[in-house]
Amino acid sequence: MNISSKILTIIICTYNRNNILRLCLNSISAQSINPINFNVVIVNNYDCPKVSAEIRTLIIGSPNISLVEEKRAGLSIARNSGAYSSKTKWVAYLDDDCIVPEDFVEKALDIIKWDKYDCFGGHINSWWHYSKPRWMKPTFGTKPKLSDQEVVLKEDYNWGGNIFFKKEMLLAIGGFDEDIGMKKNKIGYSAENRVQIKMKEIGHRIGYIPSLSVNHLVAPHKYKLLWHIKAAYAEGRDGKTVFPEQYTSSKLLKDFLRLPLTEALSIYKWATLSNYYWENLFLDVFKPIFLLLGKLRARLK
Repeated sequence: MNISSKILTIIICTYNRNNILRLCLNSISAQSINPINFNVVIVNNYDCPKVSAEIRTLIIGSPNISLVEEKRAGLSIARNSGAYSSKTKWVAYLDDDCIVPEDFVEKALDIIKWDKYDCFGGHINSWWHYSKPRWMKPTFGTKPKLSDQEVVLKEDYNWGGNIFFKKEMLLAIGGFDEDIGMKKNKIGYSAENRVQIKMKEIGHRIGYIPSLSVNHLVAPHKYKLLWHIKAAYAEGRDGKTVFPEQYTSSKLLKDFLRLPLTEALSIYKWATLSNYYWENLFLDVFKPIFLLLGKLRARLK
């Protein structure tokens, strides 16, 4: 099968320092379907010659894997660069710190074959490659299931770490908004949701397939309390265009009035539960505050 006859390109945008990309690529190379049936594009968004050289070493002997250099920082920018460089009708986005089951690509190609969706995604499970801190729940990083069966999404949105698009339709709406999303050390959210909002507005069908799952690394930087505080603020700051109903004056007032009750409940848990640690108390007290501050910034912007 030549490149022009392939239908799917998996795009992996790499921008972190974790030595996990090798494991990600190993899981893709171990697929039940022959690698001649799909392409992989790695978009290096780290702008570092050493990283680029390491990636080139990783992909030696893998003719279906290619490398694209994108010096402009930003996950949305890298995702768009990957789409423009692909030669297939469909593109998929995986995070560089995930691993996939051996039947992942085979399942995806089967879904594509039936041509029911213009975009679809699946489930994301947490992957504890490193030792888990005692205060973090085993389910941290596992996304809530949007449905127990395959379904067309009306209100919910697929996550960006496991999502597929008809490339022509993705590019027709301008791709990912390059002003939002992750940018190296800056936490950003909602870029994937905004793309799906645009697609829904013009009548595209978006599917969710719970059996199409990936395992996503709980990276060590998420073991730090400050990361959770920054993430809560970013979630509040970036969510207005996706969930505008949460940003009305009455809703923000309710969030503010709820803070004392939330803090009191957290203190009660700390005093009574043996598996509720001071880290849990800290986050349960301060995350709602910074989430609200992020919402207020978005409201006032």
